[in-house]
Amino acid sequence: MKNISELENNVLELNPLSVQSEEYKIPDNWMWTKLKYVADWGSGGTPKSTNSEYYNGNIPWLVIGDLNDRVVTESQKKITELGLKNSSAKIVQEGSILIGMYGSIGKLGIAGFKCTTNQAIAFTKEIKTNVNSKYLFYYLLRIRPKLLSLGKGGTQQNISQAVLKEIDIPLPPLAEQKRIAEKVENLLIKIDEAKRLIEEVKKSFELRRAAILDKAFRGELTNNLQIETPLNAFGIFTLAENLKGYYEIPQSWKWTQLKDVAEFKNGYAFKSKDFVQKGIQVIRMGNLYKNNLNLDKNPIYVPVDYNQKTLEKYSINNGDILISLTGTKYKRDYGYAVRVEGIQDKIVLNQRILSLKPYFLGDYIFYYLKSNTFRNNFFEFETGGVNQGNVGSKAVESILIPIPSRSEAKMIEVILKSFFDKEEKSLRILSIENNIETLRQSILAEAFSGRLVTDDLSNESIIDVLNLEIE
Repeated sequence: MKNISELENNVLELNPLSVQSEEYKIPDNWMWTKLKYVADWGSGGTPKSTNSEYYNGNIPWLVIGDLNDRVVTESQKKITELGLKNSSAKIVQEGSILIGMYGSIGKLGIAGFKCTTNQAIAFTKEIKTNVNSKYLFYYLLRIRPKLLSLGKGGTQQNISQAVLKEIDIPLPPLAEQKRIAEKVENLLIKIDEAKRLIEEVKKSFELRRAAILDKAFRGELTNNLQIETPLNAFGIFTLAENLKGYYEIPQSWKWTQLKDVAEFKNGYAFKSKDFVQKGIQVIRMGNLYKNNLNLDKNPIYVPVDYNQKTLEKYSINNGDILISLTGTKYKRDYGYAVRVEGIQDKIVLNQRILSLKPYFLGDYIFYYLKSNTFRNNFFEFETGGVNQGNVGSKAVESILIPIPSRSEAKMIEVILKSFFDKEEKSLRILSIENNIETLRQSILAEAFSGRLVTDDLSNESIIDVLNLEIE
């Protein structure tokens, strides 16, 4: 048998392969090569948009949005034979691997039919006989983070075919490639199924949450308990006697405006030029998502010696409730109520965030702000352009809230707190969702380093296979 050095020379001459990569250690019977040696690559093209005769034909023409990290079975657009002929678009055979090169770099697909693509998608024209196509597909999924890191350009990052072709790939014997691909496929199917089940459970939580909140603020959870404290003890109902609410409530309840039950405060337009590395944190909309306050997400600060009157006026305290007032129009991705808790250091509020400090029954008011009744009325006031939606603070102040007696409100608080505590515990059990992508990458990392599937030591080496092909 030839020594490794002689074999490498022969292999490089007839089927150029590199064994020089030091990305990570692989089994002895594997070897490193480059993507340009495991497949012939091509990319698509776009017919001139000014010629209507090129479009709305019968040839599927894939764009990045069609790629789905699995088999692609349909295309958003189609071109004509004339469009194909008068452009750089090429026919892509069924089974070809597709990979995004522009914008959504590394987004993958497998052509489920004969088609064409635009220039933002590269594809395999031919995969070498000693390479399993699914093995190659899953390896491309494995290196997506690397592909993203290689992107260049402005808003729309991109990589070229030249960059793609030079990326190293570890290559085991063909039989081992097939076993790895099958194992990875089975595990990823299980992960996707787990994710689907988690989403179903979370959706059921959301439905139950909406239902219990609806019952709570209609008086159906407490069945109009005996009133121990007169309504006017809150000192607000002389202002609200004639208000007509959104739905029927018990006779002992009254509707009033949110401005009557809480103190409102808008945020301040802190200037970016004043931001520093450390100091007093400024809460921005990015720190609020759904019902969570995340102060660790891209924190910004102003100096501790910033204008003291401004710092005092816009400071936030534990127990305050925050609501973001700007988001994506029609997406209802803002307006979530978040309560500040466990804060020890001074923090201040940026613009387009509203702060509420309840005068009484803080839990009751906080839970109401989570209800569909509040959110539906909140978005009745939405304004803004094509993409950005806004709701004004005065509009929020005018939204109505049903107020029961103190004893009934306290009972509602107890019931809802118990429900949300149980829900939080259940959601913590489902925290695996936060680790799914990490688990996915871990599986892929194990697979392509030879640790996921234990290779049979009697298996031939990829070098031996190539040697047979040479001789």
